[in-house]
Order: sequence, then C-alpha cells, then structure tokens
Amino acid sequence: MEQQWLTPYLDRIEELSHQFFRHVQRRLEQTGISPSQYPLLRLLAARGELRISDLAALLHLSVPGVTGLVDRLVRQGLVTRRRDEADRRVVYVALSAEGRARLARAAAERREAWAELLGGLSESEVAEFVSLLERMHRALQDGQGPGSAGPGMQQTARGTTRDGSEDE
Repeated sequence: MEQQWLTPYLDRIEELSHQFFRHVQRRLEQTGISPSQYPLLRLLAARGELRISDLAALLHLSVPGVTGLVDRLVRQGLVTRRRDEADRRVVYVALSAEGRARLARAAAERREAWAELLGGLSESEVAEFVSLLERMHRALQDGQGPGSAGPGMQQTARGTTRDGSEDE
C-alpha cells in the first residue's frame, strides 16, 4: 500500500526517471547497441561464453526472447554462436572482438551520459544520491521494496505484479 505522503512525489519521480534513463539510452543507441542488448553483452563480457538458457535465466527473460536478441547480435557481428559438439541442442554465445570494442564504447557513452546528469551536483550530493539508491535497492532485495508487500503477490520471470497478472 502506498504511503500517503508519497503521493505528490510519485508522478514527478516517474517523469524525471523516464527522462534521465531516456537521456542515457539515446547515448547508448548512438553506438548501435539497444538498451535490451546492452545487459546481454555485459554479461558475456563479465562471464565469458554462456549457453542461451543460462543467459535467459540470468537476464530473467525467456529462451526464445534471448534467442531473438542473439540472432540480431550475430547479424551485427557483436557475438558468435556455436553448438555443443556433444549435444547439438545446446547453443553457446560469446562476445566477438567487435562486440567487445562496441561494448567498451557503449559503456563509455553511458558513463558520460550519467556524468552529464550528475555533473551539476556536488560530490556530497552525489554520494547521498547513491546512498539513497543503495537503500532502495537493499529494500527490494529484502522483499521490502515497492510492490513486495501484501497478499496475492507473485514473483514472475520479469518482475513482481500486485495481482498475479503479467507485468509489463
């Protein structure tokens, strides 16, 4: 249940966060990497070659959804795909050299976009902002965050919904 004192802030928070993330996404898209592709590429950079099913689990997406993302990334030359020799049903995905280079550019663009957004704040204001975000993140992890309380809550592969219906 929403706390009453939050009501006047919620629409503004949603509007501002959308604008901030849109600013960052525009910078990312300048590198030719979409916001849906970026987390997949980061996972491959961090963990190395992964099975499509593992990518799906780590990204909280369906296997067909990840397969579609991988198809587009293969066409762009950003990842490679190979079948397991012992079990041809298993498909591994790895970051290509071009994918690694493009991901580095994308990460730099994202960092620069966030630096632009935060640049007008003092160091202590940025530290406080990060501290508040970390508190909100811990609350989500502890099951105390938005949408986590109340009967009838169900955890889905993509997120939590209040009534058990599919989230967007």
